[in-house]
Amino acid sequence: MLIAPIITSRIEESGPGVRMSQALSCPRQIAYSASAFPITNRPNARRMRTLAHGTAIHGFLRAEIAAGLWQGVEPVDVPTRDEDEVELTYETQGTIITGHPDGVVDVTQGGEIHRAVLEVKSTNGFGFRMRKAEGPSPEHVAQGSMYARQLGLEWVFVVYYNKDQDNVMCFLEALDTDLVLRAMNGWRDALDAAQQMEGGKLEWDDDRLPDRAYQPDNKGTLPWQCGYCRYVSGCWEGAELIGSEDKPKYRSVEHR
Repeated sequence: MLIAPIITSRIEESGPGVRMSQALSCPRQIAYSASAFPITNRPNARRMRTLAHGTAIHGFLRAEIAAGLWQGVEPVDVPTRDEDEVELTYETQGTIITGHPDGVVDVTQGGEIHRAVLEVKSTNGFGFRMRKAEGPSPEHVAQGSMYARQLGLEWVFVVYYNKDQDNVMCFLEALDTDLVLRAMNGWRDALDAAQQMEGGKLEWDDDRLPDRAYQPDNKGTLPWQCGYCRYVSGCWEGAELIGSEDKPKYRSVEHR
């Protein structure tokens, strides 16, 4: 009974504003998030449960690592409570971008010890299989690389948890400066647009806003990422829900 209000409060606190966890996210979504653009789509009950589950698993995995229970992974600084997390900041366009790494660990690989930023992510079976086939998500490596850069580290240790089958997969990645630069450029463009929106120089649907990261298919159906965006009905004016609220899908107005 206590979990839903906790997750709700975190969602409400998450905007407006910009966070390092949005690295390589949709530039237009970042612009809306950084401005006073109204939230048009609140998370449904299923989304709330998913967030609560992910938060709980995230805590369990960090506690295991902090206790030294993972072979080849030694905790250096792994907080087990949110209030003990270190807040990192990066400033651009007059805006402070904040982030909270999951910790710092020493990872032994190939007989060498690498001090790395810890990033824990939970996913479903499909996403887990994608990561196994393709490697870690560029967005997650970019986020971890931002943290590593701020902490003076050179490695990122990304941990994926499969919620469907209760197993984990880990990747040790070198700090990726190219992804960091891509993320920084994306933030800069999005924040510049947000400032122009607030100054009345740009409308919310202006073509000069940063490009959307995702586009509809040939039937007008928006990709799943848009279905979970809290600005979808404003970004795609009049977008209609064509799927269930549990797994929302939208069709853009131009394709009705």
